Amino acid sequence: MRYNGRRKEFTILKNKSTFYTRNRFFCGAFAYLLVSVVIYVASRASSNFADFISEYPSSWVRLVLAGFTSIFPFSLAEGFLLLLIPLCILFLFFAPDEDEGKRMTRNSYIMLGILFLIVSTYLSVFAPCYFRKPVDEELGLDRKSVTKDDVYNAAVFVSEEIEKLEEEIVSDNTGKTLMPYSYSELVYKLNLAYDSLCDSDEKYDFLGDFYSYPKPLIISKLMPYTRISGFYTFFTGEANISTAYPDFMIPYTIAHEMAHQRGIAREDEANFIAFLVCMESNDSYIRYSGYTELLNYLLDAVYTTDKNLYEETFYNAPKVYREEYSAYIDFIRSTRMDSVSNVTGTINDTMLQSQGQSAGTESYNLVTELASAYFKSELEK
Repeated sequence: MRYNGRRKEFTILKNKSTFYTRNRFFCGAFAYLLVSVVIYVASRASSNFADFISEYPSSWVRLVLAGFTSIFPFSLAEGFLLLLIPLCILFLFFAPDEDEGKRMTRNSYIMLGILFLIVSTYLSVFAPCYFRKPVDEELGLDRKSVTKDDVYNAAVFVSEEIEKLEEEIVSDNTGKTLMPYSYSELVYKLNLAYDSLCDSDEKYDFLGDFYSYPKPLIISKLMPYTRISGFYTFFTGEANISTAYPDFMIPYTIAHEMAHQRGIAREDEANFIAFLVCMESNDSYIRYSGYTELLNYLLDAVYTTDKNLYEETFYNAPKVYREEYSAYIDFIRSTRMDSVSNVTGTINDTMLQSQGQSAGTESYNLVTELASAYFKSELEK
């Protein structure tokens, strides 16, 4: 009797699962979340720590993610987001041969664990990049001393550079310029430009130097209504691009999102790195894209300080730029949907401010300070 009783007791204890053994994935994801919170808080408190995380463990993860997902010609992140709701419904309610209550509880913990992994990846891999040493300090630029005259001089210089390229750029009868090669060839050229920039000077060592394939989105035609031309998904390491925008925007947009892949989180800095990458290319259309996008930002800055000077600068700009700008305005009007763009703009603005970017979406325009400081330093050499 005693032997059988003990054996029965032992069997009951053996079969009784603990919360941990039943939810190992959830517990592991929760532990990763706790570690990620510590990394994130430490990064906000110390730029030196943020530099270390951004340049070493974070960089390795971003490299592996970008390398793996580049195998696929489509965006894994886009597929995940499009299928998210139906997959959740199937996962919760249609798993076979299991008690309904147990199934929903178990699957809920799995989905919560997946959410923890996504949040943890953001906190430990990409978010620290917001708090690393600024690009102007890395490159020895004095953006604080930039004056409105410096911005104007930069606009004039960029306008003159566009004029030098004008004969090599092809436009249609609406004034819109045409990219003379395929998307895949463009990506190849931009990867070469990144390699060239990183090899040109050791001061660019803070940029991750690796191959990646930015993904054209299936929903590209819907993106202009959101006013989003591209985005970086940290949990897959992919740069995602809307190919529905005018051709002149696409090289610069790809270079911008590739900058995010390489740990440049702040939007003004990603814009500036995108410009430098475009300038490093030996391809005329990529250089035209970089100059044109930068001139748009510079002229906006000139307009805020002197409207008459803006008009003078704009009408003295090359014909190819003025016609491109006019065609772009027509494109923007044809895709206007304020109810959508206001929502996406508010979400983006809130996210940027939460990461210490007090200017929010206006931070994109701060590229004018970096570019003006850059041209000023180059002219002084």
